[in-house]
Amino acid sequence: MSDRQCRARLKAALESLPEKDQKKDLVGNLRQFVQNTAQAGDALEKSFQSARLVQRIFDGAEFRQLQDKAADAARTARACGKKLASDVRVVSKDSFEKQIVAIKDYATAGANSVSDVWQKKLTAHIATYQRIAEAARLARVPGSEPLEGALNDLRTRQGVLPCDAADAAKLAKKVVGVAETIQNLGLTGKPRDFLIAAANGQASARDLDEPTVREWLTRYGLWDILRVSVGQRQ
Repeated sequence: MSDRQCRARLKAALESLPEKDQKKDLVGNLRQFVQNTAQAGDALEKSFQSARLVQRIFDGAEFRQLQDKAADAARTARACGKKLASDVRVVSKDSFEKQIVAIKDYATAGANSVSDVWQKKLTAHIATYQRIAEAARLARVPGSEPLEGALNDLRTRQGVLPCDAADAAKLAKKVVGVAETIQNLGLTGKPRDFLIAAANGQASARDLDEPTVREWLTRYGLWDILRVSVGQRQ
């Protein structure tokens, strides 16, 4: 229910009451109801905006919990609207108040779920490249310091959602930039080619037949973080 529709129903319900004193007593509760539902609606809309920004950075990110909570809030709000249209005095009942609290809780849970998805996506991205950065540092590979710096930069945003399109664009560039930094590492030969391909999810299982690649992965314990394809790399 939109804010305008809600106010219209409340006005009609109030006008149907003959007793002026009753109207006066209910105004405060009704005003609080409108304010709470409007705030919950605004919070959910903001959460959906944040979710869309996260998807610009991590394509394919899903926000099912946000969708579920928004649906719960909308369903409860519609139920409240119907009750008010039937008898505006219901706004003073404890059962009605509990529904209003539930709407607010749904909005809060929706917002928290967006933050959780963001943190998990960014943390997983950082963790993958952190292992590569550590291996490069231990191997004293030239170019490892910029990679560490790029990862540390991303860590500062783990608890901070992108705030607008410009911010999301900058973060997307940084996320992609971590993979690009791998290409600037001072590795040579087959290990370098494999690491670059693996960092971009394009390595082939056939590449593991190369002894120098296998030795490098074993030495620095990178087997469990690299994704390879069973097919031949194109």
